Amino acid sequence: MWSDKQTSGFKPMKGYSQTHLVDRKLLYGPDSTPCSAFVLGQIIWSDYALRYLSQIEAALVKKRKKCLQRRDLDPALLKSCDDLLAETREEFADLEQGMLVTENMLPEGNVKGAYETLREDPSWWLRKELVRECIARGGCCARRCGCCENRSLDRSKGHGLGHCTSACHCCAKTGQWWVTTERRAEMIDILGDSLHSRDPEYLVKMADAFFEPQKRSALAKLSERLVRKVKTGIAEWREKRLGRMHLKQIEKLHRVEIERVRLLEVEELLAYNACYFDEKDWECW
Repeated sequence: MWSDKQTSGFKPMKGYSQTHLVDRKLLYGPDSTPCSAFVLGQIIWSDYALRYLSQIEAALVKKRKKCLQRRDLDPALLKSCDDLLAETREEFADLEQGMLVTENMLPEGNVKGAYETLREDPSWWLRKELVRECIARGGCCARRCGCCENRSLDRSKGHGLGHCTSACHCCAKTGQWWVTTERRAEMIDILGDSLHSRDPEYLVKMADAFFEPQKRSALAKLSERLVRKVKTGIAEWREKRLGRMHLKQIEKLHRVEIERVRLLEVEELLAYNACYFDEKDWECW
């Protein structure tokens, strides 16, 4: 049975770099559960490829909408958009089926349990490690425009949601990803080569981000305690019928706790910003 208290991430097997790709293993957790490095790499690669296709689809939908709004409607341009949209959606469906097959190849127990539990959070990709990678690549997290966060609101897809790829429409508008279609394909191939490299460093880093459960922050723990405390207090008041004075005391306690939460929010925001800026950056503020 999987437990989020019994994990310590991935580590490569002994002799990893001397082993053939299909035989390489990463060991997960304190029990060193073996997991195919090829399967892990394929899941991470497929996730990127699905996001890539999803973001191409989003860009084509916007392009089609603009095309329909033009007074001088160009039927040829509209047909081109529709054809590309249909092709992209078909490719997405095929790749998603492949992703589901690969996910089923994960070993039962800690590895699969961690993977599925993490994805119960609709915005799981907003964890610090993946946000930092998006920033390093010049994605939307670097500009804090909210695109990566807003993708968690989309419930129409089971896969294909997450951080920016080279097909992100917002990044293209700002000139961050001004590359040809051929270059985009090369970038996806480079990602695959990095994940299946004899050096396991990048795969381990990404596998931890894709599988390791997120540690709850002090703010989340305090919020849970606050909710429990208020619910318990109200239940006691109703049960014992102690009168209005007791309820006022609970409300006062509630307000005090809310102020503590606000202070923690500010502290966490400062800590969050400190991850991405050095001291010279702060001097500008």
